[in-house]
Amino acid sequence: MISVRLIGEPSEVAQAARIIGNALRVVSQSDRYPCRGASTRARVYLDAEVKPQAPGAGVSDLEIYHERVKELRGQGLDSVTARLQAMDEARQRIDEREQAWHDAQEVSR
Repeated sequence: MISVRLIGEPSEVAQAARIIGNALRVVSQSDRYPCRGASTRARVYLDAEVKPQAPGAGVSDLEIYHERVKELRGQGLDSVTARLQAMDEARQRIDEREQAWHDAQEVSR
């Protein structure tokens, strides 16, 4: 179990809690408490656990790239063509993840 205390402006604390919720499984989240004094800042406490990884999760883009190059070479492509095709596919996967992240940010606003 991981315990996290977030302190900051209320909107930043809420955004950070959402981001942490995407990375970890939040078990409990406290109400928002104002910081002491004349501060506009707030505190939120989280208890979280590491999410179990799906099968195949944790495989790096580099490992996927090397496996794809081997596969393409096995299909008869020359080394340079196989590497270029694998790089294009890796770039597409990265672009898709970035787009999904940006879409998630828009939805959370």
